[in-house]
Amino acid sequence: MKKLIALGLALLCILTSCGGSLSYFISSEDLAQKSMGSLLDALEEGNQKKVQRMFAKTAVRKAENFEKQLEDLFDFFKGDIEHWEISGGVVDYRSSNFGHDFREIEGKCTVTTENSNYTIVFRERVRDNVRWGNVGIHSLRVYHTEDEEIYFPRVNGSARDWSLLQIPGIFTPQE
Repeated sequence: MKKLIALGLALLCILTSCGGSLSYFISSEDLAQKSMGSLLDALEEGNQKKVQRMFAKTAVRKAENFEKQLEDLFDFFKGDIEHWEISGGVVDYRSSNFGHDFREIEGKCTVTTENSNYTIVFRERVRDNVRWGNVGIHSLRVYHTEDEEIYFPRVNGSARDWSLLQIPGIFTPQE
């Protein structure tokens, strides 16, 4: 009986250790749905603090004037949300090196409000067992969908320039 309890505790520790969640086993699409759903709820509520809490602490610290970026996001994004969806799939990066495990997702979300159509491109670290401050949204690019070629251009005419998501913080066009 003691062996069974010990085995159960060991399994529980393995499944939940160093990340505090079972995010390793959840599909990237489900993680993106949950994250973007929470982000859009906060935008609709006008809740800047909730959006900031969704960001990784390191991204907030490294972003150039994050508070201004956050204000610009709420100034830019207008209207009640009528429809949204994750579009084009979600890229899932996983790494395990010498005990440092992390997982990141990148994706694109299209949003229709009563005022406009928006695209949100995002990068989020959903797990990091060593650097907890890295867990959360790292980068958001929010723009009007019709301006995609300007704000999320193609590289050599084919794939989108996902390297733009290396820049921490929030990008919105200056109107």
